[in-house]
Amino acid sequence: MTTHQIAKRAGVSQATVSRVINNHPGVSAEKMAMVRQAMNQLGYMPTPSRRRVAAGGLRYNSVGVLVLATDMFRDYSSVFTKSQWGVSRALSDRRINMIHADVQKPEQLPPAVAARQVDGLILAGGSMPPELAPHLEQFPASWISSRHGASGDAVLAGNELIGRMAADYLLGRGHKHLAILNAFGGTAPMVARQDFFMFTAQRAGADVAHLVADAPAQFMQSATIDLDAVEQCVAQQVDRLLALDPRPTGLFVMMDYQVAMVYRVLARHGMRPGPQLDIIGCDDEKSTRLSLYPRPATIAIAAEAIGRRAVEQLLWRIAHPHEESRMHVVVEPQLIPGEIPMTQ
Repeated sequence: MTTHQIAKRAGVSQATVSRVINNHPGVSAEKMAMVRQAMNQLGYMPTPSRRRVAAGGLRYNSVGVLVLATDMFRDYSSVFTKSQWGVSRALSDRRINMIHADVQKPEQLPPAVAARQVDGLILAGGSMPPELAPHLEQFPASWISSRHGASGDAVLAGNELIGRMAADYLLGRGHKHLAILNAFGGTAPMVARQDFFMFTAQRAGADVAHLVADAPAQFMQSATIDLDAVEQCVAQQVDRLLALDPRPTGLFVMMDYQVAMVYRVLARHGMRPGPQLDIIGCDDEKSTRLSLYPRPATIAIAAEAIGRRAVEQLLWRIAHPHEESRMHVVVEPQLIPGEIPMTQ
């Protein structure tokens, strides 16, 4: 059901239908009756959750912000925090209440969400858990997701662009022997980064060494992460890198916190990044990069902008409840150059 169908049945404009649905003034009694008759005939029920304020406009009461999966990346990454901050600020700017919760089971739903007393949802995670779907699917929603398979509207980090930008950066600096390194190779965002890095590099005639682990179970199974185990995995990949012939001179490490581990492992070998090993990371973890010398290049994910854009997309979806097209919005990442590598 769309406002276009109602307008066609009532013989009025879509703007008139919208004003009637939202109780705006300026509609004659005759046209109001025609629209309401058409709505009844078509079985249309307007969403009742929005309310009028004294100034005469519409305001949204509250939005639920739900994290639908345990996200262990919160242990070390600021990206999650920044995206949630963007959501919070955008809702605060619009004077919309926010109800935040980590939810894996129906009984963990906030009471206001369970009672359908929120106007819509911002969802973080890769997919809708099946047991939650019956409770959440009827809400207008916008996902904050790195996975392009998210159902419904989603605001994405652009992992394909990240992979391409990293390859272009190293190729532009004259490197022909490249490598890609990561201890979390099996996650969807990382697969997108590595695939587009390898495609871009190989299309330009460079060779690429694939130094990516398959998400070892010893640090992937719990809600928290064993960073010592991750460093051991990174060390294994660095050992493989140093044994290659020809040895890569350009390296893409897919997460900045693992860049710091690479620096540490190289130091054990009496080495440091420089002209013979040019490194670029991702996520712009400033607290990590500031401690490294020479400071590596990175690709910044506009995490706060992703959070803000998710709110904009949700409000659009609330205002267009019958629009069937899914909207996937990619917020473009940004390259941040590093220091010029020192001569070794």
